Amino acid sequence: MTTWLAVGAVPSMAQQNTAAANQNAPVRATQPSTMYGVPAVSDLRTLQADVVFLGVPYDLGHNSLPGARLGPAAIRAASAIGGPPGADTFYDRETGEPFMKGVRLVDAGDVVIPTANVAQSLTNVTSAIASIIARGAMPVTLGGDHSITFAVLRGFQTSGRKIHVIHLDSHQDFAPTVDQFTGQSIIQHGNHLRHAIELPWIGGLTMLGLRGLAHGNGGVASDARANNVMMLSASQVLKMGPTAVAARIPAADAYYVTIDIDVLDPSIAPATGTPVPGGFSYYQMCELLDALSSKGRLVGFDITEVSPPYDHNNETSLLASYLGLRFLESIYKYRAQDLGRAR
Repeated sequence: MTTWLAVGAVPSMAQQNTAAANQNAPVRATQPSTMYGVPAVSDLRTLQADVVFLGVPYDLGHNSLPGARLGPAAIRAASAIGGPPGADTFYDRETGEPFMKGVRLVDAGDVVIPTANVAQSLTNVTSAIASIIARGAMPVTLGGDHSITFAVLRGFQTSGRKIHVIHLDSHQDFAPTVDQFTGQSIIQHGNHLRHAIELPWIGGLTMLGLRGLAHGNGGVASDARANNVMMLSASQVLKMGPTAVAARIPAADAYYVTIDIDVLDPSIAPATGTPVPGGFSYYQMCELLDALSSKGRLVGFDITEVSPPYDHNNETSLLASYLGLRFLESIYKYRAQDLGRAR
């Protein structure tokens, strides 16, 4: 039976749906969830990129609240930003300028984390970072608890550079490496830097953003000073300003920046296992990262301790994803300036 419509008549919804079924439906294939929608890669041996995002879904090094293992997935999900998919550049609405045009960014997915196997998990992290370094790319690592930073820094062994580590955190993460109950060596989110300074290719350590209260007489801080670690509290950083802070950091062949999300104020970054009142705001953090980018050659950075179970409206994951892109914007801004001067 044929249904006739008068001229100018509007088809019913049923008739419209029937007609639509005979047309090419406006759908598109789903894409893997990658940082900022960049291409995914699966083989680090054939890597061709400038920046590689690497997730480490690991929180066996956290001695308090679990959940940071869910960080990489949450940060990736929150990193979806506007603009045409597949574009080879980004756009900053505040400056009105595009940035990182032509920089090759890829997402290598997550490191394999065997259940309850600390040693193998951290070995896998080191191996992945070493592969990225071998291909001449810069790793940007998404944690995971902060103990992964030691495993990441191990991967720089063949980089050929003496690296100064800049640690942005409310805590020193310089506790003893031997467990007081078992007498065994342990790697956890509160002592990873104590392990890291023993690596021959780590040339120094600066801590920024320290704050909070604790029992005792400051033994961890004393140990850090005894190892020539420069420490500036959050209040000192804010009083000095980012330019003066960057000037205080020793000159080095290269720098690596490790970020614990709790360096930010918990009012804007609540989803972390050990929040401390009084941290940096988003803009204060962006200005500090920009100043650090001007210091010299940055060979990588990580963002750790985002713990999605304690988040509200994914705001901490979103903040982490924005900081990652803002930091890259600053890094490549200064690299372009250095390249222009070299010419």
